[in-house]
Amino acid sequence: MLHKHRILPGHMGGTYVPENVVLLSIPQHAEAHHQLFLKHGHAEDEIAWLGLSGMIGREEIIAGAHS
Repeated sequence: MLHKHRILPGHMGGTYVPENVVLLSIPQHAEAHHQLFLKHGHAEDEIAWLGLSGMIGREEIIAGAHS
């Protein structure tokens, strides 16, 4: 299964236009958000990374998205 990943994330103004989208496997998608988190420190990328990598569950993802 491939995921659409926005190179410039939505929380930074990125949209799903073709030049801003790449298809990634789930592990690749998790790593992309991990690298974005390390570079920019945004909580949204940390939540995406942890959720996609299976380190946190649905409830924690939802709670983190609302904090």
